[in-house]
Amino acid sequence: MELASKHIFSILLKASRCNTFSKQREMNSKTYNTYNRIRAYLFQLLNAKFGTEKERIGYFSSFISNHDFDSILDLGCGRGSLLDAITESTKSKLLVGVDLIKNQQDLYQHVVADATRLPFKNDAFSFVTAFSLIEHIPKEKRKMFYKEARRVIRKGGRFVVQLPNRYFIVESHTYLPFFGFLSSSMHLFAYRGGYVAVPSLKSVIRSLKEYGFWTYDVKKYEGIFLPFGSFLSKLGLYHFLPMGYIVYTQVS
Repeated sequence: MELASKHIFSILLKASRCNTFSKQREMNSKTYNTYNRIRAYLFQLLNAKFGTEKERIGYFSSFISNHDFDSILDLGCGRGSLLDAITESTKSKLLVGVDLIKNQQDLYQHVVADATRLPFKNDAFSFVTAFSLIEHIPKEKRKMFYKEARRVIRKGGRFVVQLPNRYFIVESHTYLPFFGFLSSSMHLFAYRGGYVAVPSLKSVIRSLKEYGFWTYDVKKYEGIFLPFGSFLSKLGLYHFLPMGYIVYTQVS
């Protein structure tokens, strides 16, 4: 009888714990959904009022539009905004964009593929870009990302990587102040839409070197496409605290 009572009590205790865990998970989910709606609204508001996204792509394109190449591959191209922005200024004979989402385009060839498993032959491109991508690739797949980029770039070709400054005042994916100073595991809670975590500049350069890329230049970029961005630039904020980096490499 005593054993049976203990067994029943044990079952009730486990059920109570499961119920508590379920309620906590439901509460976390509601909190995240509320936060995510606010974040999405802020993005739409900024983009509608200030044209933030268009300005951002136009600004980023200025970092590569003065380079000469006969073929370009943009990894994580999204809707192809970067390729659209450089179409008039480039003499490239081949423009290709890769992304997980479908997008019908006339100005460039859009290929649905994973950046860690590229469907191209070796040495296919002279110029490869990865803007706003690396922080969305799971850490365990980043090695394959670098390997694949190296495989499809011919010798002497260029690989340009853009990454946000993790320690900028406002984290660029979550819109939360000083959020980049928290651990990467915390980032997963605040942004679940394919965002992993922004790697440090040092770790990116180290990985590029490991997989056969020579870094010949690193440029800081400013947030002039943001509201009051030009004003902050005049104050010299971005000189001490850049919004991110453009890393220029060449196949060694």
